[in-house]
Amino acid sequence: MRNNIFENNVSALKAEWPALHNAVVDFASSADHDICGEIARDTANAESSPAENISFQHDLSALIGIGDGEALHAAARAASNGKSIYIYEQSIETFARSLCRFDIADLLQNQSVHLYIGEDNLHSLMTDFFYAQEDWIRDNIVLGDRTATEPSSAVYLVDSTSRDDIITNDYQRIHAEMETNRQSLVAYIPENIKVYDQCSELAEFLDCDRWRTTQYILRSTMNLANDWNKTRPRNSEAIHKWYCDTEHYIFGLCGYHATSKSYPVVVEIVTKICNQFRGRILDFGGGDGDLAIKLAQQGLNIEYCDVPGKTLQYARRRFEKRGLDIPVIISDDPDTAHLDGLYNIIITLDVLEHLVNPLHYCEVFYNHLDKGGLLLARPSFTHDEKHPMHLPENEKLKDDFTLEMQNIGFTRIDLKSPFLDLWMRT
Repeated sequence: MRNNIFENNVSALKAEWPALHNAVVDFASSADHDICGEIARDTANAESSPAENISFQHDLSALIGIGDGEALHAAARAASNGKSIYIYEQSIETFARSLCRFDIADLLQNQSVHLYIGEDNLHSLMTDFFYAQEDWIRDNIVLGDRTATEPSSAVYLVDSTSRDDIITNDYQRIHAEMETNRQSLVAYIPENIKVYDQCSELAEFLDCDRWRTTQYILRSTMNLANDWNKTRPRNSEAIHKWYCDTEHYIFGLCGYHATSKSYPVVVEIVTKICNQFRGRILDFGGGDGDLAIKLAQQGLNIEYCDVPGKTLQYARRRFEKRGLDIPVIISDDPDTAHLDGLYNIIITLDVLEHLVNPLHYCEVFYNHLDKGGLLLARPSFTHDEKHPMHLPENEKLKDDFTLEMQNIGFTRIDLKSPFLDLWMRT
């Protein structure tokens, strides 16, 4: 449906149009912009008048409906000559997509450019502007030669001579929001690059484009939270099923391993302890298998355990690809862990907070550790909006966990590290 403000402005200007004949820069005459095409035809048939003899109500040099973007390039040439460019746009998506084209940035930063959009399209403009900037980062930085730095804010919405002609006078707020979105994207450029450089194996496993895989990974925290809140599993069986079924779990793990500043520190500590004590080692809740791979490549006797599903399949594929003979234990019981024999070391990183009755699992670990065996754990018993999967009923363990572990029979060994807890079966 044609935008009313677009129509009203065009109608008001059509009466003046014959006088503006010589000032026209360009038009897009596609089907989406038939009004512009109509004016262009009217102009072509009009009798020209000497521009110097005319007083314009709207200091108008060009009326541009963006079709394939060529009109913007013509306008850019006009703007460089000091002309005032007015853009009336229905196709907000087309306009926003055009913003990522580096060669029109000067046009859109020029304060002589006046942009008119329908109020209903503001949200679409903001959304598509964000994705246009994201596309620019993809094409010019992540997938490019990495010499570009960041996109510009690119859009200035400038007041015109008549307050009736504009849809909002809150240009500063609109531009501030665009700039905030731009800055958030710029802040994530290093993570985009890190994830993109490290996600080829996952993209190949999923048969998915690397850039799309990168975006799934970077949005995985939000997507996991949304998926959890939509499903709202309430008991151990439903929670276990959710982890087996959710498509976002695998992306969240890969993103954490690619971008976390603490993860390399944790891996270094775990590797040193495992190399010192050695023996039979279990990675419980091993996710995408990243830690198990690192330990196996050190020549350690590591076993992997997690719930069935795509993430476990991916871990197994990664083991096979590297020729690593890592035993895989499938945790298919939602209420307990079925382990066989005794271990010298059990590792469970960022797992306990997700479990119904985590202390029961700690008892299982205790019973499957040899005397003097070690449990390396990193629970985060904090429930928040970003991590609703951290069960709220486990928050009480933030203060009680040490005492409860001692009641089970563990002795805490102080590693003097905020990243890892070490417990010994005595």
